[in-house]
Amino acid sequence: MRILVLTSIYPQPDDDKTAGVTPVVHYFAKEWARQGHEVIVIHNANKFLLPLYLVPKNIRRKINSLFGIVYPEFRQRKPLYRTSDNVKIIRLPILKVIPQRDFFPSQIKNHFQRVIGILQQYDFTPDVILGHWENPQIQLLSLLKDVFHCKTALVFHGAFYIKQSGFMKRNARHLRNIDLIGARSKIEANLVRDILKLPYEPFVCYSGIPDEFIQEPFAVEDKNFSDDGLVEFLYVGRLIKRKNIGSIIEALSQVYGHNKFVLHIVGTGDCEAELKALAVQLKIEDRVIFHGLQPRHVVRNYMKKSQCFTMISSNEVFGLVYLEAMSQGCIVIASKGEGFDGIIVDGENGFLCEPGNSNQLASIYRRINSLSKEEKESISINAMKTAACFTDAKVAERYLDSVLSMSHTGK
Repeated sequence: MRILVLTSIYPQPDDDKTAGVTPVVHYFAKEWARQGHEVIVIHNANKFLLPLYLVPKNIRRKINSLFGIVYPEFRQRKPLYRTSDNVKIIRLPILKVIPQRDFFPSQIKNHFQRVIGILQQYDFTPDVILGHWENPQIQLLSLLKDVFHCKTALVFHGAFYIKQSGFMKRNARHLRNIDLIGARSKIEANLVRDILKLPYEPFVCYSGIPDEFIQEPFAVEDKNFSDDGLVEFLYVGRLIKRKNIGSIIEALSQVYGHNKFVLHIVGTGDCEAELKALAVQLKIEDRVIFHGLQPRHVVRNYMKKSQCFTMISSNEVFGLVYLEAMSQGCIVIASKGEGFDGIIVDGENGFLCEPGNSNQLASIYRRINSLSKEEKESISINAMKTAACFTDAKVAERYLDSVLSMSHTGK
C-alpha cells in the first residue's frame, strides 16, 4: 500500500535539539514502512517572515517554553529531501505570514501544486492520505482527495485552530471532504467531536513504544519496593512551564522533608535555572538531580532504576513518556483530565493528579507510601501489562485499520 503522510511537525536532522520536536509521526511512518508499505512524508514546515528570525535565540526559547511553539531555525526555510528508516521525507516549507493563524488561500493553492509535483516526481499515487495537525492539513487533504479519490484521515493534536473565530466557516467544505477524523486521546476526541459537531466518534490515535521495551525480560523485584515509602523518583521531558515540574519538587519536599529520596530530572528547557533555585530554596538540592538531555536508551535505564515516574502537565495531549515509564514497571502519576486519563485507571495501574496541584500530588505520594510491598508490585505489574498493548507495531496497525475500515459516516 502507498501511504502519504502530511504533517506540520516532523523531526529533522537540523532541528534545534532543545525545541522538543515530537517524533510521534515518524514512529508511525517507519513502522508502516517496516510492515512493507511504501511511505512518503510531506513535512509542511512553517516558514516565517525574515524579521521574525532576528528575534534573539533566548527570547525564541522563552516563547517555546511558555507557549509550546516549535520555532523553526532560519536554515529550515529550505526544502529538504532525505530517507530515514525506509521512509521518504520531504520538508516543504510554507510561508506563514501571521504566526498561529490560517495560511492565505493563495499559499494553500501554490503549496498544493508543489505537493502534486513531488508525487509526480516519485510516480507516487497514494492509496491513503493521512494528516497530522489541522493547519494546513485540512485544506491539503481535501484538495488531494479531489485528485486521488482515496481514503483520507486527519488526526488532531489539539484544537487550537478550530477554536478560532471563523475557522469552521472557512473550512467547512474541506472538513466534509475528509473521510475520517481522529485525535491523540479520548478526551481530545470528545472535544474535537463537539467543536466540529461530528455525527460520529473520532478514532483515537494513540502512540506506541518500541517492541524491545516490552520484549526484554523485566523482574518487578528489581524495583526494590517495600512496605516503606518510595525513594527513587523520575521526571523525563522538557523543562517548561506547562509541565509543572516545580509542583513535583514542592510535593516531594512536603512529604519527605529531610528524609531520604532522590528525584532524577532528565531533559532541558527554559525553566531549568528556576527549578534549580526552587530546590535550593527548599533545601533539597542534593536530592534533586538534573541530568540534561539524554538519548533514549539512557532514559530507559533511568526508568528501570526508578520506582515512580511523575508528570502532571497542563494541556498534555497524550504523553508517550508515560507508556515508556509504565513498560519499565514505574508507578506512574499522570495528569487527571488530560490525554492519558483513561489509559491509567487510578489506583490500578497508576495514579491521576490534577495538573500542577502540588498538595494533591503530595497526598498521592503518601497514599502510595502507605501501600504494602505487594500492592506496589501489583500496580507496577499492571502498568507493564497496559504498556504491552501499546507497542509501535500494534498502534500503527490499529491506526491504519481504523482509517481503512471506517468512513466519515462512522460505519
